[in-house]
Amino acid sequence: MGCNTLLSVALPDSLTSIGDLAFSNCNTLLSVALLNSLASIGFGAFFGAASLASISFPEGLTSVSGGAFYGATSLASISFPEGLTSIGNSAFYGATSLASISFPEGLTSIGDSAFYGATSLASISFPEGLTSIGDWAFYRATSLASISFPEGLTSIGDSAFYRATSLASVALPDSLTSIGQRAFYGARSLSMVYVPLGCSVGDDAFSLGYLSDDIPWMYGRGPPPSPQPPQPPQQPPPSSQPPQPPQQPPPSPPPTSPAAPALPTATVSAGGSTGRRARPGHRPHARRLPARGGAGRGHIRLAPQAPHAAAAVERIHRDAAASG
Repeated sequence: MGCNTLLSVALPDSLTSIGDLAFSNCNTLLSVALLNSLASIGFGAFFGAASLASISFPEGLTSVSGGAFYGATSLASISFPEGLTSIGNSAFYGATSLASISFPEGLTSIGDSAFYGATSLASISFPEGLTSIGDWAFYRATSLASISFPEGLTSIGDSAFYRATSLASVALPDSLTSIGQRAFYGARSLSMVYVPLGCSVGDDAFSLGYLSDDIPWMYGRGPPPSPQPPQPPQQPPPSSQPPQPPQQPPPSPPPTSPAAPALPTATVSAGGSTGRRARPGHRPHARRLPARGGAGRGHIRLAPQAPHAAAAVERIHRDAAASG
């Protein structure tokens, strides 16, 4: 007590508790190593430790007594162990540099004025097991913009969030049964608060002062969430393969002309009469036909005819004979 030149403390492994006012007014104390054997920190144990910037709490710690770190104005962040169940009155009163707090699931109560004047604290997420928040617990937490209250919380004390001027919205759990006087007094950024049915609301709980209208509040769950706009259909991802041209049917074969009918084959004898087939290799001799106008006037010499023209030759022969 009154250790004005103490800079650090190393505690023994066997230590289970730190007594009341053990290191009070050690305003030059910079660091403390707390061991896992430690279970409790007494009243005002580090009262006035204005230079203490950080502290690591051991896993075995179950309670922090009232005023334990009162006036620890340099303390910037706190992470409490899972075994902690309670934080005493004024435990971190005046911790103006405190910007973040991590609360454990086992925590059930936060005492009066526990974080009074924590003006740098921006957000709080309370654990599921918490049932009560004490009077003036976060008094003048002017930077506090968001709070997450757990289901199971039953009471918020008087002036608990007094002058939380940056707080824009709060969602109060259905389990809440009482809100103390001036609990959100001066929280001028709040626009509407919905209070669970059956919860008692203290005087000026949502007041903005004598010359201003109160923060609007009403019993109920609040308006239903607005429907989400329909989502556009998902487009298939672009393929890495280049687009393939459409398949063309194979070309049809050109139409074939019908084969010319075969000419009939006639058999012609050497003398020009039909009915007998010419001998193989035989070439018919030239025939003389009498000229038109009578015999003796001359003859028409015909070249040998092919077998297929035998019928035409025969007709010429008959016409010449008839005219002679």
